Amino acid sequence: MITDRWIGGNEMKKITKGKRDGVTRYIIDLRKDGGGRKYFSTEQAAQDYLDNQVKQLEGVRKDDREQKTEWTFDALMESYIDELNYKGKNVHNKIRTMFFFKDLDIAGCKLADMKVRDFLVGDVNTIYKIIRVGRTQKTISEALAHFRQLLNYAVLESVVSMNVFSQLPNGAKLWEADEPKKLGAPLSEELVHKIADQMEGQKKLMYLFAAYSGLRSGELRALTWKDLDFDKGEISIDKTARHIRANNFGKAEADRSRGSFDIIHETKTIRGTRKVPLLDFLIQMLREYKLSKKFKSDLVFESRGGKIISDSRFPTYIREAADKANVAYIRWHDLRHYYASQLLKIYNDDWNRIKTYMGHANIQTTINIYGHWIETEEEKKDNRNLLNEKLGKIAAR
Repeated sequence: MITDRWIGGNEMKKITKGKRDGVTRYIIDLRKDGGGRKYFSTEQAAQDYLDNQVKQLEGVRKDDREQKTEWTFDALMESYIDELNYKGKNVHNKIRTMFFFKDLDIAGCKLADMKVRDFLVGDVNTIYKIIRVGRTQKTISEALAHFRQLLNYAVLESVVSMNVFSQLPNGAKLWEADEPKKLGAPLSEELVHKIADQMEGQKKLMYLFAAYSGLRSGELRALTWKDLDFDKGEISIDKTARHIRANNFGKAEADRSRGSFDIIHETKTIRGTRKVPLLDFLIQMLREYKLSKKFKSDLVFESRGGKIISDSRFPTYIREAADKANVAYIRWHDLRHYYASQLLKIYNDDWNRIKTYMGHANIQTTINIYGHWIETEEEKKDNRNLLNEKLGKIAAR
């Protein structure tokens, strides 16, 4: 007797009967689940296949091995991170994404505590709605791609039989993020130096170094003395500092958040490996600073213990100095934007040079971020007058 069973979400799959090449066949149609039509010579063979698919989707296949179908995302991520660590290169962003995702709230439950088999296709949209706030389309796409790869790993490890991303409706474009907000007006030189005047020692040097080199915080923290060529006045950038979260999934949250820092010999983008000018006033400050250093390590900027400094301290440095100067707070990353604004004043529309100094992947990235700064209010007025003059004559005919 031809039967039917639930399979693939909430849709009932039936064993139907038809002919193929003139021969009677028993058919299961899986096209809506990303598969095709399956043909069987007997009804029992079709039923066995359907029963097996149901078992896998329900996560009840049992054998003598560890019951991976009971894994939570905590356990899955622990296994996945171990696998990533074997790969060595270009994995730190994926690992960082895993630690970010595990704390997301999905239907009142932390993702880390949810069983992988209980994760539904609708939960993908929930994750998207959470992470899209305040992030660029590139960042959102990268994060979701990493999560999809995690679920691919879950399939390979027999934790689940299907990656829910494959169940997204055809043409669904979750990661069309809201148009990123344009940067506000560039920081003024006066504001930047009012804050700097309230700093001293290593804090002040790091602050001014960031403002007049454009280095990302990770690049700054990974900088060694060998990267600085005082004779040529040049900085070589080819590495970055990263935070390694403690891989202790079974412990309390406070313990899980602990970790350490190390240096990887790669930058955020391929073009991030670059050389930028080292200004004379920074060279003088660096010479004096090096003589006064307590620890004679390879690192230019270091913690009190002579290790890689945590970037979590940077906002504190700025807030304390801004309060003393009685000015508005700025972000540490704003110093990188400040450097870009200075480059625009000097090089105007030489986008290739600005891209090189900033370490962007391509010129379009540079233009997208800073293009709206290129035209001053005076230039806008001049351009409007020019259009009035030229187009006004045409319209007056």
